Amino acid sequence: MSQQPRLALGTCPDSWGVWYADDPRQTPWDRFLDEVAEVGYEWLELGPYGYLPTDPARLADEVGRRRLKVAGGTMHGASGLHRAADWPGILAATRRVAGLTAAVGGEHLVFVPVPGYRDDETGAFLEPAELTADEWRTMTRAADELGKVVAEVRRVLLQAVAGREEVGGVGVVDDVPVGVQVEAVPGALAVERGDDVVVVGDAGDPRGG
Repeated sequence: MSQQPRLALGTCPDSWGVWYADDPRQTPWDRFLDEVAEVGYEWLELGPYGYLPTDPARLADEVGRRRLKVAGGTMHGASGLHRAADWPGILAATRRVAGLTAAVGGEHLVFVPVPGYRDDETGAFLEPAELTADEWRTMTRAADELGKVVAEVRRVLLQAVAGREEVGGVGVVDDVPVGVQVEAVPGALAVERGDDVVVVGDAGDPRGG
């Protein structure tokens, strides 16, 4: 009987109720790191950019002295990839997150498309829950480009969690309109839609191979 590989378990600020970079109702960042270490976790994801220190040297020190390791960072709070007008801001913010993540040893970046189609706090609908064919095309092109840019800038494998709900997707693969090309490409950027994953573009090889 072959031996199954061991899982590397980690956690993130979201598990401590942290959604924003700065909110007095949230757990202070230093207490979060202390408690993660006390519980016995070894790996963590960085959470919203600005919640933990953004100076690479300080962040590495804070994480290292608690014997923690960074698995990845999170791109959160800029917008969804289906909104063409928001692309410049998304790209600039993602570059910052990817740079910090790579600087402290993280190799993954989670893209969370918020603000989504509902308000984070009230739940009010901000836009229709279903993407149009044009929005699907915009999202797939943006995801493809974002994966390439991040892979070129830093050795970060971009893994996108890009559903239409703030936490996970509410759609499935069948939501993709006819005529929108979705290809399975090695090393690609994954877009989560409910329980399914649609591969929408080539993120490149973060190792430079």
